[in-house]
Amino acid sequence: AEAGHNVGPGHTVQMRNIFVADTDEEARRVAEGPLNHLFRLFIPHAVPKDLNTLPADYAYYKEFFRPFVGAAMSYDDVINSGVLVVGSPKTVARRLAEQAEETGAGHFLCWMNFGSLTQQQVLRSEELFAQEVIPQLRGLNNGVQEKAA
Repeated sequence: AEAGHNVGPGHTVQMRNIFVADTDEEARRVAEGPLNHLFRLFIPHAVPKDLNTLPADYAYYKEFFRPFVGAAMSYDDVINSGVLVVGSPKTVARRLAEQAEETGAGHFLCWMNFGSLTQQQVLRSEELFAQEVIPQLRGLNNGVQEKAA
C-alpha cells in the first residue's frame, strides 16, 4: 500500500502444496514419501549451500531457504509451517481458512501434483478438493477491505 499498490484478498496469492484424502491419517501417510522425494530433488539444486553468499537484496530468499540448510526439517515441521497442507477435506479447508485469515490472501495457488504422487492419487486429491474443500472456502475474506495508497 505504501508503494501505491492495491493490497488485499483480491491482490494476494499464496502457494501451498496440498494433498487431500478421505482421512487425516491417510493423507499424512500417502503424502510423506512424495514430499520427501520432492525435497531430495529440490534442495541440492535450488538451495544455496551458504546463505551468507546471497546479496542483501535476497533477504526474503535467505529466510525462505534457511529451514532447508543444515539440519533437515521433519515432515511434521513442514506441515506445521503451513507450506504443506494435508488431511481430510475438513482439515484442509480449516487450515487454508486459517492461513487466509492470517495472511489476508484471497487466492491460493494449489500445487497438488508434487514429488512422486501417482496420477490416481493426484486426481483423487483434486476431486476431494473440488467437491468438498472449495465449497467450505467460498466467501472467505469477503469482509476484508482492499487498501490503496
